Amino acid sequence: WSLDNTYFDQFHFYTAAFNEEDKIFFGTSDGYIIGWDVTVTLIRDDYDGEISHYKLEQNYPNPFNPATKITFYNAKPGNVTLTVFDALGREVDNLVNTFLREGKYTIEFYAPSASGVYYYRLQSGDFSETRKMIKLK
Repeated sequence: WSLDNTYFDQFHFYTAAFNEEDKIFFGTSDGYIIGWDVTVTLIRDDYDGEISHYKLEQNYPNPFNPATKITFYNAKPGNVTLTVFDALGREVDNLVNTFLREGKYTIEFYAPSASGVYYYRLQSGDFSETRKMIKLK
């Protein structure tokens, strides 16, 4: 993918929303609404304190349909990956693949249409942990 900020300096964004079809909308201070078709991944740093350990929490809710939240703690700044696999070990989604500072993060996973068992793996530095989740229709 490539980054294109053409014309963005002309707008002052004040709100954003997305719908279930992965279309994101931005409202501007000039009264415009701008929309794009994108794959949306939400990630948020939830913690202001000091993190002394890595931890991958169980997703919630579990079982889920169609979405669930995954929370993890990153103890040191560095490259972090959070990957989802199906029961056969095939990669389904790469939720996080970026540099993150230390903190507590929560990300929402929207599963494909198929019900079943999924695994999610967090890797950061020498740390790696995998957990199981279940999607029910």
